[in-house]
Amino acid sequence: VVSSSISVSNPSFNLVKSATDLSGGSWLPGDSLQYKLVNTNRGIDTSINTILIDTLPSTVIYKPGTLRINGVLKTDASGDDEAEYDAVAKRVIFRLGTGASSVIGGQVIPNRADSVTFTVNAINSCQVLLCNNLASNRAIVNYTGKNSGQALTDNSGYLDAFGCFVEGPIVNTIVGTC
Repeated sequence: VVSSSISVSNPSFNLVKSATDLSGGSWLPGDSLQYKLVNTNRGIDTSINTILIDTLPSTVIYKPGTLRINGVLKTDASGDDEAEYDAVAKRVIFRLGTGASSVIGGQVIPNRADSVTFTVNAINSCQVLLCNNLASNRAIVNYTGKNSGQALTDNSGYLDAFGCFVEGPIVNTIVGTC
């Protein structure tokens, strides 16, 4: 009897999301919230065509001119740099890694981390807030394993009180009156 096994090495992302109320105190209608995502390749292969997508919840409005990759400001328009805001789908898109462009994501080697930030405002609609005052938000990173050729997706999460990664949405509550 002859047996064999083939080990597939793939990239794997730890996508940690956090949110900061830029106004301080309680997050009120109209207040600004900055989302930060740190995307780290924890796998043993390089990713190619690495694209982070964050679809915004209905309780927030994107604040124009706030897209940043590793601290560098990007435009909201598509086709001119590595990031964009898609107003129709209500999402931000970041093409990450070495060689990323306005049309394709780049390569992210193992243990490399990229940071993206953008700002949203809590809606100021009493009618909507009466039904839903939560901004539940998660992002995804789509990529392909350079060696395996496998198309893969990882979801964002957050760090718990012990510093452990927990996959799932980050939830912020809008409080106060309109």
